[in-house]
Amino acid sequence: MKNYQSNQNLLRRSLQANALFSFLSGAVLIAAATYLSDIMFVIPIQVLGFEIETVLIASGIGILVFACDVWLISRPTRLNLMQARLIIAMDILWVIASGAVLLLWPEVFTTTGFVSIAIVAVIVADLGLMEFFGVLATYQGQSKIATHYQGDNLTITATNETEVPAEKVWAVMRQQERYADVADNLRSVSIVEGQGIGLIRECSDTRGNHWKETCTRWQEGEGFAFRVHTDAQDYPYPIAELSGDWSVTDHGQVRQIKMTFQAKAKSGLLNKLAFRLIATPFAPVCDRLLRNWIGVMKNDQIDIRQHQVQKNRTALQS
Repeated sequence: MKNYQSNQNLLRRSLQANALFSFLSGAVLIAAATYLSDIMFVIPIQVLGFEIETVLIASGIGILVFACDVWLISRPTRLNLMQARLIIAMDILWVIASGAVLLLWPEVFTTTGFVSIAIVAVIVADLGLMEFFGVLATYQGQSKIATHYQGDNLTITATNETEVPAEKVWAVMRQQERYADVADNLRSVSIVEGQGIGLIRECSDTRGNHWKETCTRWQEGEGFAFRVHTDAQDYPYPIAELSGDWSVTDHGQVRQIKMTFQAKAKSGLLNKLAFRLIATPFAPVCDRLLRNWIGVMKNDQIDIRQHQVQKNRTALQS
């Protein structure tokens, strides 16, 4: 079974920003240790018997090593999320340590020193927060998923493959009510009216929200598409436009199942931020949906075979 990773941009860029900031900070500590000790501390101090200039230089060297490690972690095509989490933990420790030093020994620092340490801690906290959201956004799963933002528009494409015969794949896909059985975020799907193009279905999620969708494409044996009624007054999400397309394509020994969702955020800063937040976990939802769908198709195929075997036995006995 293949494993895919995508939607890494936020994590990769935040790690690279952390590496760059750490490199600059370390270089400044090494190059200007004497000057910094004069403007940051009220009186010359020692740490564990070492002069503060020596401590600053040693800290700078350590930060440069950290910067190189973070840069190397950000480089592979497939990011190591465990290493990224370790970097986040180290950022958190830096912020905690900075706060503890300022709270426990405020009299040691000049105003410049106090403010400088606080500013660096805030920047490190921001970088850690961006890395945290980057880890959340990074998708890993058994379906191939691509996420693309262009302004307020989002396109998500998810694909997976199965060796189940095409007619069985389509027989499961076309059953609209069954869609809720494989989508973790849905509680029920029911057909309100019509069939084929113009069919209207009502969806209900696990939080009790309801909305309607109209079929805009129906090609028997190939796929269908729906437009969500986001203009309804009771539509619960900060999405101005949303449509989905589901298809199955025969590729010889395997069938490719593909889902494409296109969405546009509602106007307003809060709506756009909320749109980004609800879109972040959507990739793993698509992965589970496709895997669940394929599982149903395989089980149905087994049921059909068992039914056929039983039918043949009955015919022989008679």
